[in-house]
Amino acid sequence: MVNFSTIKGKLTILMVLSFISYATLGYMSYSNNQDAKKTAERMLLLGEIRSYTNEAAVELRGYQLLYTSEVLDRYTAANQKLDESINKLLNITRSKENKQRLSKMISDHQEWIKLNEPRIQIISENENEIHSHDFGTTEEGKKLKEITQKSTALYHDFTEQQTELIKSMQEKNLATLDSNATTMEIIVIVSVILMMGIFYFIIQTVSRSIARLEETITNVAQNRDFTRTAVIEGNDELSQMSRSVNDLVTTLRQAFSGIRSASSENLSVSAELSATTLAIGRAAEEEAKIVTQTTVESDKMKEAMKASALEAQGVRHKALGA
Repeated sequence: MVNFSTIKGKLTILMVLSFISYATLGYMSYSNNQDAKKTAERMLLLGEIRSYTNEAAVELRGYQLLYTSEVLDRYTAANQKLDESINKLLNITRSKENKQRLSKMISDHQEWIKLNEPRIQIISENENEIHSHDFGTTEEGKKLKEITQKSTALYHDFTEQQTELIKSMQEKNLATLDSNATTMEIIVIVSVILMMGIFYFIIQTVSRSIARLEETITNVAQNRDFTRTAVIEGNDELSQMSRSVNDLVTTLRQAFSGIRSASSENLSVSAELSATTLAIGRAAEEEAKIVTQTTVESDKMKEAMKASALEAQGVRHKALGA
């Protein structure tokens, strides 16, 4: 398990934070790219919807003028493509409001197709008379006119819905892209601040611990001060080193204290030996004086004995001479 109070643990936190920040930025960048792609796809589909809508209206009008099956086929194909584009856009749209707009567009488009079915049938049945003045007064002509008016009104409503949808999607898509960009900027700023803060905290912690160690080692090495110890803060690698240095200083202090004690005892024994030697010397001097004095006294006694012996010999000679 990682101990976060150590330098290694703090660096691990920094590494994890960096990884999370870069991973988040990578994800946000990927997400932003995907949103940009979806935005481009939506705009493309909106353009296709507008194009196919106009194409269907033009082909319907062209059929009313030309009465050819090719024009009618193009009209049918345009409606099919329009329906496909609207459904594709519905599937990739996230906004509930725009989904509702697209659903209504699908409904209105189907209504527009059904509304034009009798119109196409009338045109097909009255190809030759449809543009005559008398046809407009007939029941079929009046019906065609009414259907055309309703179709035109529905077409204009349909195009207005497309305009509103385009405007709404542009706003929402741009807002999403702006929001993603802002989020990325915030993540970058917060990550930089956090990483710089952790870097600063680690540097300050290491610097203080090294300074305390340097002061302690200098006092021991230069001043022979074994009473100073390093202040320990925290439980990181430098704090453990400080404890080891303090243990070394304590051991040295105890060793030097023992040496001083042994030196004091040796000095005391030396002093005692010196005093004993001095006393012995003095006693030897006294004895030497006594021996010298005894020798002198012995010499005096010897001389006296010689004198006595000579005196005795003189007395004996005198006695014998008498």
